[in-house]
Amino acid sequence: MDSVTVNGQPVDSATLATITGIMSGIGAVISIAIFVLLIIAYWKMFTKAGEKGWKAIIPIYNEYVAFKLAWKDGAKNFWIYFIASIVMSALSGGFTTSATNGSLADANPVLALLAFAASIVMLVWYIRFLIKQAHAYNKGTGCGILAIFFPNIMTLFYGFAKTATYQGPQE
Repeated sequence: MDSVTVNGQPVDSATLATITGIMSGIGAVISIAIFVLLIIAYWKMFTKAGEKGWKAIIPIYNEYVAFKLAWKDGAKNFWIYFIASIVMSALSGGFTTSATNGSLADANPVLALLAFAASIVMLVWYIRFLIKQAHAYNKGTGCGILAIFFPNIMTLFYGFAKTATYQGPQE
């Protein structure tokens, strides 16, 4: 029988599997709770801006709406961000090894460069979006910079804080 020792005490495989299952279940419940809380926060952000809250639960469309709420030319900027993300995802194989022998020397440098450029465009547009979003919810550039590092916390802040009032799309 296989056994593992924890702090010098033997633990059999069944007990270890049970503990692992319980920990995984707790992690799943916490993840679902955070996901639901973020949907509620986005729902509140959208309703603060006069949009219908249900738009927060539709993937990709919720980003489109958020971009439109953040700045006046949000639709165009969303499409730039979205197309850059598709290009980056489609071409990101240029960064990885070759499928034939695992060598980086066989990777296509043009595809790698295009994927890199697309990822830079995505990053710049996302940072611009976060700063515009902060301004749209009556907060300064500092909140936009905080959102770069703590996006979920700032989403909760914009959604639930009474001081985060929607001011309209920014230039």
